[in-house]
Amino acid sequence: MVAYWIAALSADDMKPLEDYAKQARVAVDKYGGRSLSRLGRFKLLEGEFIGDKMAVIEFDSMEQAVACYNSPEYQKAKALRDGKTEGLFFVVEETD
Repeated sequence: MVAYWIAALSADDMKPLEDYAKQARVAVDKYGGRSLSRLGRFKLLEGEFIGDKMAVIEFDSMEQAVACYNSPEYQKAKALRDGKTEGLFFVVEETD
């Protein structure tokens, strides 16, 4: 069943996000992810949320999405923004 990687990030300096995005693309491509929205506009309608940048990436399964996040390729990308940005990541599975 399809799953979606949802990522919200905030950064005062975009340079760490540019470097991160290049390396993250390596992992996403390797695990068959398809970007549905990268840095697209969004509006929080309720509650509190971290971040001012949002990405939605589709994977063929929850397992594939989690494997991508845990992969050495993605962890290398994550290291590029650690301590320089704040982030919130989760995976949600499509339902019938």
